[in-house]
Amino acid sequence: MELPQLFAELLGLCKKLALPIRQETMKVPTSRLAGGLVRLKGRPIVIVDDGAPIVDRIAALADVLVAVPLPIVVLSPEAKVALARARLRRRRARRASQKVRRLSRRSCGPRVPRAGTAAGLPDRL
Repeated sequence: MELPQLFAELLGLCKKLALPIRQETMKVPTSRLAGGLVRLKGRPIVIVDDGAPIVDRIAALADVLVAVPLPIVVLSPEAKVALARARLRRRRARRASQKVRRLSRRSCGPRVPRAGTAAGLPDRL
C-alpha cells in the first residue's frame, strides 16, 4: 500500500469515530511533531500539519487512534502495523517517564522519617 493511501485510511477512521480533523500548515517548523489530539473548548480535535512529511503525518494519526477507544473495524495490514508501532511508542514513552520519576525520587536525598513513625512507633501512645 502506498503512503498516501495509508494516510487516507487512517484519516477515514478518524472521521468514522466522529473526530473533527483540521489539516493546516504549521507556521512554526518542528522536528517530528506533525499533529495530534488536542482539546479545544472541551472538545477533542485532531490537528495534522500539512507541511510535515507523510510518514510523520501517518505516525501522528496512529498516535491519535491508539489514544482513543477503537471499535472493531477492518483495517489493512499496513494500518494495523502503524497502530502497533504507535502503541509501542506510547508504551516506551510511559516506561521512560516512570523511570525518570523513580530516578528523581532517589536523587532527593535520604528519606527522613517523620516524628513518631521511626521504628514503627505510632504518633501517639
